[in-house]
Amino acid sequence: MAPVEPLVRAAFRSAFPDLPATVPLTARPAPGPRSWHRVILVEGAERRVVLKVMPAPERASAHKGVMETEHRLLTELIPRISEANPSVGCPRVLAYLPEDGVLALEMIDGPPLSAILFGPARPSEPQVVRRLLERCGEWLGHLHRLTRTAERGNPFAWFRQEFEAPAVERAIRRTGAGRLHADIVAAARRLESASTADVARCTVHGIFAPYHVLVHGEGIRVIDLESAHVGYPYVDLALFDAHRAFQSPWARAETARRCPVDEQRRALLDGYQRAAGPLSALDHLALGLARVHAFVRFPRAWQIERRPRTVAKDAIRLAWWRWRLAQVWREDAPALERAAHAMPAPSS
Repeated sequence: MAPVEPLVRAAFRSAFPDLPATVPLTARPAPGPRSWHRVILVEGAERRVVLKVMPAPERASAHKGVMETEHRLLTELIPRISEANPSVGCPRVLAYLPEDGVLALEMIDGPPLSAILFGPARPSEPQVVRRLLERCGEWLGHLHRLTRTAERGNPFAWFRQEFEAPAVERAIRRTGAGRLHADIVAAARRLESASTADVARCTVHGIFAPYHVLVHGEGIRVIDLESAHVGYPYVDLALFDAHRAFQSPWARAETARRCPVDEQRRALLDGYQRAAGPLSALDHLALGLARVHAFVRFPRAWQIERRPRTVAKDAIRLAWWRWRLAQVWREDAPALERAAHAMPAPSS
């Protein structure tokens, strides 16, 4: 067994100061890709902790401040969410060593929500799936409501800028969906020019997806707030939905057997609106465009140009993405086009 590095032992001691310094520890890396930090699972004396470790070069890079933001949200905001409903929350902070770039969090027992929705485990009852999704929506609604800022803007203008960004254009060009991209940009421009929307921005999770939700007993715990930033609330709701739409046909069929997709969407939005307030017709319209935006994020996240050894795998993945985006666009485009034409012309 590899020796436990001093920083890991120091962080464990900070999390559990009542334990002797000589207590035997075991440490192993958490599964999953990490680009700018490590996640280490540490156990000792029947205590367990999750350590997020950010190396010094990353603390001085563009990622500077993300761990501080996550710590602030977990210690100042999340307790207010759990106070409103103890069945929703996040792992507790056990220790924070900012000079060493270490955040020690409570280790949560329970499967990710993605395993319950799409995994091979025994299917859950529909009412269980609905209750979990309602709690996901409630957690997200509280996050958005409690962090609304004075900063306001037109979300359609923001989406248009996102779709026209050079990085997005390059990523979509690699998929061969250039004509589809042009249609999406044109629709976003029409919505921007026709809308006078003025929406408050708030803190968004950033990657709110079923694999970032752990099922803990009867409740849920949302993890990995390191991507949190100020933005429009639609991106979190839409990414959650797009994650399901992006699954393989058999995974989507499986989750539909466990709970119909329309009921899943309704449960998430019902929980969200209980916490954040009712969604307007404009909000639902923005959600439609946000769902397309969420799909556009996927090829950017794959970082295809950095992985030349996976050409065949990427070709299959991109073909699948292009087909699914076309399906999503066919579902959402008619409503977006009707709304753009129905909006009153902005006053000059």
